[in-house]
Amino acid sequence: MTDQPDHLIEEYYSLHPVSFTFVEDFHVRQVRKSKSDAYEVYLDMELRHQNAEDSRHLILSFQGVRNIRFTPPTRMIIQMIHLEITSIRANGWEGINYDVRETENDTLSFSCEGFTAEVR
Repeated sequence: MTDQPDHLIEEYYSLHPVSFTFVEDFHVRQVRKSKSDAYEVYLDMELRHQNAEDSRHLILSFQGVRNIRFTPPTRMIIQMIHLEITSIRANGWEGINYDVRETENDTLSFSCEGFTAEVR
């Protein structure tokens, strides 16, 4: 069975995410699902371009976040040098479609149901 291309991942990499490394905003929130005791976790990130003269930002929003692990450096600024997003849909886990990892310094990892990415 051949994996189908994942258009969200293709769009993410078309934004050249390795150019956006400095974390300006990192926000985790949990929202109660309507009429239930369950909560859904969201993670939002705003990354500044590594070139100080470039005012663009990469805005990432992840929904249905699970198994989050965040280990910031102790004596330096928080950077996401290489934020890798891969599809894990083929695993068949309910509500988990993507694996997200910062692979340069192992600062962040989690799984999620979906995400959006845009440059502003």
